[in-house]
Amino acid sequence: MSICVNTLKNTGISKCQINIQAIKKAILLPPDAAEFTGETAAEFTTWLKAGIQSENIINRFLVLPGFNGLTDNTDDPVEDTDGYGHKRKIKDSEVSFSCTYDSNICLSKKLRALNNQKMLVIFIDEKDNAFGVQTETGFTGFQCECWFSQSKLPTDGKVQRPVAYIGLLDVTEYQDEIDFISMDWKQSAINGLIDVVLTGTGAALAGSVTITDECSGIDITSTYSTLLAKKEAWKVDGTTPAADPTYASGKFTFALTSGAHTIDLVDPAALLALAVPVMGIESTGSVSVTATAA
Repeated sequence: MSICVNTLKNTGISKCQINIQAIKKAILLPPDAAEFTGETAAEFTTWLKAGIQSENIINRFLVLPGFNGLTDNTDDPVEDTDGYGHKRKIKDSEVSFSCTYDSNICLSKKLRALNNQKMLVIFIDEKDNAFGVQTETGFTGFQCECWFSQSKLPTDGKVQRPVAYIGLLDVTEYQDEIDFISMDWKQSAINGLIDVVLTGTGAALAGSVTITDECSGIDITSTYSTLLAKKEAWKVDGTTPAADPTYASGKFTFALTSGAHTIDLVDPAALLALAVPVMGIESTGSVSVTATAA
């Protein structure tokens, strides 16, 4: 019997044995996302952060919350039986997963906007390894489609979790082109952006702003009391203000000329580029304030 030599590969066990552990996070990339072409874990972290904080949501990497109970719904390989009763595997079945995830009603509504959209997905396990596709020039995510469902109503006092379904569109990517990157960014620290609402009030030659989590309505201004007390983090009337805002009594206050003004945060990419980066928030839009005369 002859063997096609071109198909043979060495099968010794490497000293670096990486197996997929419990999946804790997934990051969705736009279908035309640039590949990671760097070489180090630090470069990969920089690439991920830049994607998550992209100025344009069209190009943004979307972090899916913590996974719980990932279930592999992939069927066994397809079999064929010849006329003599011999069975053999003829192709791999499509790869699909489902899982519950950490969320709330508001977030699930936003995730459902992604239903049936073609995306790329990178899985991150509990050991901080990122799994995706090895390409000729670098590393990217698996082609996929997702479906998100709200949690079912509680039964017998048990709280239900929302469910995510992820179907990979190219089985060859998972079976033959899968690759990994060991990260230097803890998966527990990876999070996507939340929408924040600015509320403003005017005063004598000044305007003040507070920051609220859009989903929960919780005031989170104090969380950023130091990080956002920098003029480069803000836009007043569309440009960088002349001086840093001051933080006191749960609000940021800007020195203004008398009259109407708009105040807004800079975009997420600009927040990431600050001397001390700010991650995880994006303003839903500017707020109007009117500064009175002295």
